[in-house]
Amino acid sequence: RMILDKTGTLTEGRLTVVGWDGDASLRALVAAAESASTHPAPVALASGVDTSGIVEPTEIEQHPGRGLTARTELGALLVGSPDFARQHLGGLPEETEATIREIVAQALTPIVVVLDRRVRAVAALGDPLRPDTVEALAEIRRRGWRLEVLSGDHPGTVEALMKRLALDPSDGRGGAVPEDKLERVRSAVADGAVVMVGDGVNDAAALAAATVGVGVHGGAEAALAAADVYLGEP
Repeated sequence: RMILDKTGTLTEGRLTVVGWDGDASLRALVAAAESASTHPAPVALASGVDTSGIVEPTEIEQHPGRGLTARTELGALLVGSPDFARQHLGGLPEETEATIREIVAQALTPIVVVLDRRVRAVAALGDPLRPDTVEALAEIRRRGWRLEVLSGDHPGTVEALMKRLALDPSDGRGGAVPEDKLERVRSAVADGAVVMVGDGVNDAAALAAATVGVGVHGGAEAALAAADVYLGEP
């Protein structure tokens, strides 16, 4: 059995902001808060945005697989997955949920921006598959491997990806935080040998728990340190 992360593993990890529904003036504030992170989603949110004149956010706290929280001059800021925002607010407005559904239907990744406990924007991030992903996974399957995808991305986005890869949707799981990935790998290892492939901080514990952990080129140092094998550039 082989369990794979999605972003940066099956995809190029070059997320870009392809849509922004809401207060455009907050893009610079979000970029300032995300600028220190190396995960593809924060990098996309910060890339190419002019943050001059923005008072640096403080008390920035990263929540791997979920998002971040910070203190800004405009109030408490949260940037992250829909589930993270729902947990923080106790639910999301129906208008926001509708926007999220539209984004997911396009196989894009929704990111919710909350300021002072109000949803102020929803960003749509796109990330192309690696050029060889479809062919490589087809070959791995021909060799008898069962493939699963575990991702922190929205479940609907993961479901769309599974269809594109011609994989059983039941073998894909979205909304998986680091603890979920670790639990799934441990459960699978109890039934036999498991290879885990990933690149992010949120994959590190799962990589270490797998029979063989494979770190992907360009991944976070924590993930590479936890892996048994490192795949570099050819």
